[in-house]
Amino acid sequence: MRAARGIAAALFLAVGLGGCSFSGEAEHDRWDSDAAPALVTTAAIAQGKSPILWVVHDKYPYGWALYDGSNILGQRPVAITKEEALRLDPSLADIEDLPVGWQARRNSVTDEWARSEWHGAE
Repeated sequence: MRAARGIAAALFLAVGLGGCSFSGEAEHDRWDSDAAPALVTTAAIAQGKSPILWVVHDKYPYGWALYDGSNILGQRPVAITKEEALRLDPSLADIEDLPVGWQARRNSVTDEWARSEWHGAE
C-alpha cells in the first residue's frame, strides 16, 4: 500500500509538471508528443547514478515513468525531459513505441527490453 502511494505521488508530480497527456487521446500519449514534454523518474536516474531498468507507459493521467528497480518509497520524484532521458540512456529509443498500458523491463543495461502489459502497482 505504501509503495503504491509512493508511485501515485511520483505520478501526481508528473501530472502537475505537464509530464503526461491530459486529453487521454492516443496521439498525445506518444513519446514524441509535445503534449507530454516530460516524464517522471528518481533523482538517482536523473543524475546518472542509477540505470533505467523499468519503464512504464501508463494511461491517462500518468504518462511515462522511469525506474531503476529499487524501492522508491520516500523518494521525491524528479521530472526530466524526454531528450534528457535519451541522453542518459539511448536504448530508450528502442521502446519509444511502447503502447499505453505497457511496461518494459530488463535486468541490466546490457539486456534487451522485455515488454509486457502493465497492470498497475506490483
